[in-house]
Order: sequence, then structure tokens, then C-alpha cells
Amino acid sequence: MKRKSIITLLNFVVWTELVGAAAGFLNKNALTFYRSLVLPDLTPPDWAFHIVWFVIYGLMGVSAYIIFSSNEYTQTDYAPKRNNALSVYVVQLTLTFLWNVVFFSFQQLLISVVMIIVLLILVITMILMFYKINRKAAYLNIPYLVWLLFYYISKYRRVFTQQLKSSTYLMLQV
Repeated sequence: MKRKSIITLLNFVVWTELVGAAAGFLNKNALTFYRSLVLPDLTPPDWAFHIVWFVIYGLMGVSAYIIFSSNEYTQTDYAPKRNNALSVYVVQLTLTFLWNVVFFSFQQLLISVVMIIVLLILVITMILMFYKINRKAAYLNIPYLVWLLFYYISKYRRVFTQQLKSSTYLMLQV
């Protein structure tokens, strides 16, 4: 791998990791809210989240680099397909960041559910677009999709059951 390629790869990975780090930094005081939720039995310990997200953001950065540097898509005829795929990547990365802020900092559960549904659609779209350009890049995002499907869907089921009970309780008190 050439020096320029290594620097480009590192840029993709570092910038992607910085998005995750910024989300974590903005939400560092939201742990009290998170721990107050009734979470699924399969919820990983707090320390595991840092590791999982570090790996996922790293894989996303590598996959974006692969798409960016795909030889057959650097020619002008194919550039729009590559650019569209990278645009979806940027949008889903931005939404991932915003979801963290909406869920943890603002504690807006309903809005975060809508966002997670849109995020799932974007990640699936991104994987399909990446697959048409480079299968390895698509496969690198499968852990992210699995994490979203498994963890967030199971969490939302429990969180909203709790939220509905709390809302019903508050309505009965009025």
C-alpha cells in the first residue's frame, strides 16, 4: 500500500472515529438517564459499548475508504455511483451521531425511534450500494447492521413498555 493510500485510509478511519468520540463526549453525562431505563437482559456492560462502537466506527471508516479508492469507480463514468454511495455513508454517519444526542442528551424516545428506523433503512441502503461497488466494503458494515437490529430493537421494546407504563401512570394521577 502506498503512503498516500495509507494516509487516506487513516483519514477515513480517524474522522469516522471522531464522530463517534464526539457523540460519546456530548453524552457522557447521560449515563444516569440510560441506567434509569429498564434495559433488556442481554444489554452489554457499559465498558463493552466503547469497544463495540470503536470497532464499528473503525469498520465503517475502512469500508468508506474502500469505496472511495475503488479503482473501477474512480473513472468519471462511474464516479456518480461511488459518490452516491459515499453520500449515503455520510448521511447515515451524521444520523448516527444525531441519534445519540437525541436519545441520550435530549431523552426523546419517540423521536429516537423514528430516527433508528430511518437509520436502519439508510444502513441497509448503504450496504446494498457498497455491495455493487465492492463486496468487502459492504460486508464490513454487517456488524453495524446486526448491532442496530439486535440491540436497539430489543432495547426499544423494553424502553417503550416502561415509557407507556409511566405515561399511563401519570395520566391516571391527573
